[in-house]
Amino acid sequence: MTFKVGEVVTLYTDRSKDEKTKHIIIVAESRSSDNCLGVFINSNQSKDSFIKEYQPAFNVNEERRYLDHQSYIDCYSPIEFTEYELKKAKKRGDVTEDDLALLRGLIRDNPQLTNGFKKSFRL
Repeated sequence: MTFKVGEVVTLYTDRSKDEKTKHIIIVAESRSSDNCLGVFINSNQSKDSFIKEYQPAFNVNEERRYLDHQSYIDCYSPIEFTEYELKKAKKRGDVTEDDLALLRGLIRDNPQLTNGFKKSFRL
């Protein structure tokens, strides 16, 4: 795998609302180790109160130097990336173990994701 779980990468992608450069946290690796699961770091939080529960706010601090400003981590709509897609990504930093555990827990608790999907990423 190109990147490890817990790393933050920057990648130009068409997988977000608009095609643009996004910061992505790698939160899990597939059982076959050829794909990984990522969550976007967004500037805005959803207005939908249910979705907000799965978009925690992260503030810039000593442990989150990969952020440019207060951001929202989108655990409501995690994205599966192939190793090929990530070849052009650049490492931006690492999340703490505590932050990674929080994000993985939100994805595990997300009712819109199937159990099969979660199991395929060891969540």
